[in-house]
Amino acid sequence: MLTPERREFIIDQLTDIPNRLFYYPLAKLLVKPAALTPITPTQISIFHACISLVVAVLITFNEPFYFYIAFALNQLRAVLDCLDGSLARYKKMTSSLGRTIDTYADALGFVSLITGIVFVLKEQYPVSTVVFWITCVVLTANFMAHGTDFFKRKYTSALRNQEDEIGKELLNKKRELQAPGAHFLHRLGYANDWFQVIILTPLGIPAIRKTLATGELDYKEVRAINSMPERTLRIFFTLISLMTGDIAIFIITLGLLFNDLLLFIKIATFYGVVLVIATVIYRQILLRIYTQEGEHAA
Repeated sequence: MLTPERREFIIDQLTDIPNRLFYYPLAKLLVKPAALTPITPTQISIFHACISLVVAVLITFNEPFYFYIAFALNQLRAVLDCLDGSLARYKKMTSSLGRTIDTYADALGFVSLITGIVFVLKEQYPVSTVVFWITCVVLTANFMAHGTDFFKRKYTSALRNQEDEIGKELLNKKRELQAPGAHFLHRLGYANDWFQVIILTPLGIPAIRKTLATGELDYKEVRAINSMPERTLRIFFTLISLMTGDIAIFIITLGLLFNDLLLFIKIATFYGVVLVIATVIYRQILLRIYTQEGEHAA
């Protein structure tokens, strides 16, 4: 049986290396000073989205000097992206709406980065080449980001609280949609969670539908995760952390430093495809093994 300390250590493996070693530690240094100001987590999310727009403009100048500045600003944006969530938890201001705003601020950041890169590439390569590789990297990074967010929320709640946060959030968002005052962002949040379920756990769709219909959560996967040995969990969670969309973005931005944007877009695409496929398959194998073991033990 894992102690609470070991559970937290294993959960920490879900955080990718750039965030774990650099961005989050820097963000934590800023949490208390930020908490002394009237600045809200949502305002920080909006601000780092605005930085992304500046990055896109700088890239379009297509000069190494501006590339370096764009790279540095993108690292600042990554720190602020960690800060908004950390500040929300520190000030107890977390909400599903805030998470949705942060999600789409992140999406704007990625779109801005790619848009700036497209302006550069279309002057260097045939349009068909640019369209093909940009489409590939956008789809791949999107799957990576959705997958990491989905698994991190799902397995953090499973280990800490023996609950399924994904099922709970879908239930809560369904109720919010049915309540007076529901608006477009609520619908986007609900659609975003459903998209993750469909892509990453298609075999679990019947269980989610049952949860939404009855209001009762399915705990089979929660029990399976809690029955896995520590070493197995650490390998699984490390694999998830390597799939994060932030790593794809970091690989792409390295093209700014090396002045070869297309090469690093190709690298990010191949890297992402391999990691997403490996993670989804490995997860299914683990759940089949440990769900069956739990049923035999019962």
